[in-house]
Amino acid sequence: MVSGEHLGIGPAAGICAIAAGRLPLPKRSPMFAWIESRLKEPSTYAGIAGVIGTMTFLPHYTDIASAIPVVGAAIASLMAIVLTEKSK
Repeated sequence: MVSGEHLGIGPAAGICAIAAGRLPLPKRSPMFAWIESRLKEPSTYAGIAGVIGTMTFLPHYTDIASAIPVVGAAIASLMAIVLTEKSK
């Protein structure tokens, strides 16, 4: 837990100092920044919905030929999650 006790102030004052921007926050990892940027784009949510939708129907196919379109849709959905959108 973040507190200001190492600065000689109480824990509540430490949290207030962080909120006011007077104490430095720890650096975020690049992976967290990537996940945060992906969650800001609508294509990520469309890709998640596509993956869930295609994976629920995949076990119902008995032969590989009829499952190929569903696997292709799942791959396209994964690409929608991973790739970033073009900026205008």
